[in-house]
Amino acid sequence: MACACGKPKEADGLDAILAKHPNASRDSLIPILQEVQQSTGYLPREAVIRIGRHLALPVSKIYGVATFYNQFRFEPPGKNHIQVCCGTTCHVKGATGVVETLKRELKIEPGQVSRDGLFSLEVVSCIGACGLAPTMRVGEQVHGSLTPGKVRKILAAVRQEMSESGGRKKPAEAGRATKAEREAADVRTILSAVGAAPVPDAAALDAWRKKKRREILVRPVITVGTGTCGQGAGAQKTLEAIRRGLEAREIAADVTETGCIGLCVEEPMVDVQLPGRARVLYGRVTADRAEMVLDAIQSGRMPAGAIGQFREALLAPWEGVPFIDEHPFFAPQTRWVLPNCGIIDPLDLEEYVARGGYAALAETLKKRTPDEVCGIVEKSGLRGRGGGGFPAGRKWALARKSEGDEKYLVCNADEGDPGAFMNRALMEGDPHRLVEGIAIAAYAIGSRKAFVYVRAEKPLAGERVRVAIGQARAAGFLGDNILDSGFSLDIQVRMGAGAFVCGEETALIHSIEGKRGMPRPRPPFPAVSGLFDKPTIINNVETLANDPAIL
Repeated sequence: MACACGKPKEADGLDAILAKHPNASRDSLIPILQEVQQSTGYLPREAVIRIGRHLALPVSKIYGVATFYNQFRFEPPGKNHIQVCCGTTCHVKGATGVVETLKRELKIEPGQVSRDGLFSLEVVSCIGACGLAPTMRVGEQVHGSLTPGKVRKILAAVRQEMSESGGRKKPAEAGRATKAEREAADVRTILSAVGAAPVPDAAALDAWRKKKRREILVRPVITVGTGTCGQGAGAQKTLEAIRRGLEAREIAADVTETGCIGLCVEEPMVDVQLPGRARVLYGRVTADRAEMVLDAIQSGRMPAGAIGQFREALLAPWEGVPFIDEHPFFAPQTRWVLPNCGIIDPLDLEEYVARGGYAALAETLKKRTPDEVCGIVEKSGLRGRGGGGFPAGRKWALARKSEGDEKYLVCNADEGDPGAFMNRALMEGDPHRLVEGIAIAAYAIGSRKAFVYVRAEKPLAGERVRVAIGQARAAGFLGDNILDSGFSLDIQVRMGAGAFVCGEETALIHSIEGKRGMPRPRPPFPAVSGLFDKPTIINNVETLANDPAIL
């Protein structure tokens, strides 16, 4: 298709993408390729040629990188692209049967497009919803606990929807304020609440936090878990059903979303809080059971069958409802890293601060030297949680002593091992905690720029971290001269492009640099010569998320 000027329509989108990278260097290659594919569905040869000119790279180099990563496509996909997880957990639970069903129903092999152009099929190594294995993603929607019969029903529903819409995909329902609106509203709220500008100090934050925790709710709050696991169990439909029911019954209530609380087999999970009373959590609240939640609100009584209620000293508990922390799944747990997951709205900066967020960063920047931070973390005994187990504080101290005018911190969020989806749960449920941990670690090693490298198959995690970074920057917790400390930090999210090997740190470094994700021999170790040949510290999500609690 071409515009009146004879210029291909796709060229307009490419112009806009390249304009976002005006002084682009090699490390912009993969983000540009991802944006082009998101816009057009694949990588047209004409676009690759223009990208090469923009980056001053031979076309062969660009294809050399793009063909290394299985995310990139060079032919148009179907209108509904299907990704089937065949990682170990899904494989054990029957992913092979899911793939065979799709092959029979669509009459295609992985990598092909159905004759009617409605579907294309891809096999991926991990979607990150192991508790609902086997899983698949159709477009942006995750489906879990699949059987051949359920797969056929999903295909039929998609075909019917496409038929009713004249072959056009139905746009995703946001159901929440846009990202920009939420960021602006959250920042205005927090700054006006503490009466400080541009950024509140630690004392003002503490006073505001205590006041906020003692406020009595004036109307019911319904919270739906919409992490990847929740979505795979149908949480989005539950959310829509609750909203429709509230409107039909004319009930004034707040509906919000949260991340994964951990008990994935009970998804979709919904909790209800009435004014002055504790939050009560329910499991397996599918769309057809949403009326149960609405009945509870109207009657003022919590129905039987609840998983439990949350302990909160300021709120009255419900008689006859067990406490969450007495549940067999939760009782043995002490949540140092995940205390907010499944509790707060992950896209609400105010909620994170109200539960103590950014207090550790404020104290660290005002009262501790970088060397003291390294010493505290080493004394805590924190070791790398990605598997290497090297003492984190000692690692930071080595990087701090390394010579170099520039140093980098990289958060490795490319988890792909069987059942290893805790990092995804944290990023989806409490992204500000990761941002705060990164800021503390960057301060300790003397880094002014950090990267979060997120696995390609976990887009929701990447998006929520990206939103949290924007909110933190707007509120003054990132950027120039954070909290008048003289310390500055910028964080970027880089999405992987589909290469299991990029979980290895040197392969990950090459990927951020815009190269094929090939591991290299060590030494030199990244702490001496890493990203862009500068001293680089690489820690995984869990390691960095421990920092606020330790500090």
